[in-house]
Amino acid sequence: MKSLRAIRNLNTMKDCQQHFETIAQQTLEVARQHGATAAAVQIEEVESLSASVQGGKPNERALRQSTQLRLSLFLGQREASVSSSDLSQQGVAALVARGMDSAAIAAEDQHAGLPGLSAYPTDDVDLELDHAWQLGLRDAVALVTRIERAALAVSSAVPQIEQAVLFSSRTRRVLANSEGFLRSSASTRHSLSCTAVAIRDGAKEIESWWDARRDPAQLPSPESIGACAGRRALARLGARQVATQTCPVLFEPQAAASLLNEFVQAISARPLYMHSSFLRDALGQEVFAAHMNISDDPLLKGGMGSRSYDGNGAALRPRTLIAGGRLQGYYLGAYGARRLGLPLAEHGAGPSNVMVSSTTSAASGDLEAMIRRMGTGLVISGLNGQGVNLMTGDFSRACSGFWVENGQIAYPVAGITVASNLREMFAGIDAVGNDRLTQNGTTTGSWLIDKMRVGGI
Repeated sequence: MKSLRAIRNLNTMKDCQQHFETIAQQTLEVARQHGATAAAVQIEEVESLSASVQGGKPNERALRQSTQLRLSLFLGQREASVSSSDLSQQGVAALVARGMDSAAIAAEDQHAGLPGLSAYPTDDVDLELDHAWQLGLRDAVALVTRIERAALAVSSAVPQIEQAVLFSSRTRRVLANSEGFLRSSASTRHSLSCTAVAIRDGAKEIESWWDARRDPAQLPSPESIGACAGRRALARLGARQVATQTCPVLFEPQAAASLLNEFVQAISARPLYMHSSFLRDALGQEVFAAHMNISDDPLLKGGMGSRSYDGNGAALRPRTLIAGGRLQGYYLGAYGARRLGLPLAEHGAGPSNVMVSSTTSAASGDLEAMIRRMGTGLVISGLNGQGVNLMTGDFSRACSGFWVENGQIAYPVAGITVASNLREMFAGIDAVGNDRLTQNGTTTGSWLIDKMRVGGI
């Protein structure tokens, strides 16, 4: 085996991946020689660049590189997982020995094991996920300085930022197992973010904005990121509470994505087989309002969540999660599918690129139109803290946003909570806006929910 230093000196990504593939195959052979009945290995190398500024001066400039080998070993129905950054021959041998010692004392699990030959993809799809950014630290600092300047230019009431940040990473990954699966991939992630501070009459408000893409050419301008963060912080000045009441609530797209994440958690393997999800045994049931549809496309080219196979090598394919309000599928993966006795092909691991649509979207309009449609109620721009019981679906979160009267924003609000039950909230979605926002593999417009309990004064 070649040393990590030798691998890093390779000239091309292709050469690097070929050497990682060789190490992975040799690791599987060492595992077999130590008596493993099955094994899976993942090697991942991440190169990253980050820069941030505050007060016109850099407070972080960093180039980092890390490599890790993760190994799952099976002794019959006993499983152990170990990891190491030492890819040398001696390091791998020591890792396998440690893993086999752990597997020998692990409890037997009838559901443990590799996905099986029929689960693996039959073709190699280029999802266009690898777009390197030829960017030096000096260039990165210049970009985040532009973010800060744009935020401060919004208003004299935005006198400072907490930070503006650029992050860029490239990941090379090899996944192989003893059933003959072997795949290499490369992907990038580039992001810009800003956290702005607004101050007036002794009151201080903080708000953020960010975006991330595979291809840096698709990122919004640094100026738009900074200006958006500044405007959002400025809009929150003068926030007050409202009287405790029950009223319609409109979740802006970012806040709606947080609700969507709760749904994703509720249909994921562990909560389901541990009987700790309110959506266990809900397949085929009407979970959302009848106009709602939710899909997941892991093969979306350039998508932030795109991947053609999961962490075990099982093939992923586009799926419908909600159709006409009814639950069509879970996120299980091989282990969860065995635990619940459901077919892996229909309940693959996830999520990847989750998209919300509604038959009411075209008629609903943008955020301003959704506010007019609501009439009087609460707009939520941000959710804070914890307060979701996944077993019962009970929901209670602190939030910030705006109070609306007669279809117009009246004033910003803070120091309040909203409460309901997720099942009631999902069923009570009156409309989804066409103000679609895509962040971190989630695409949705704003959600108008017919009623929730608002806790204030």
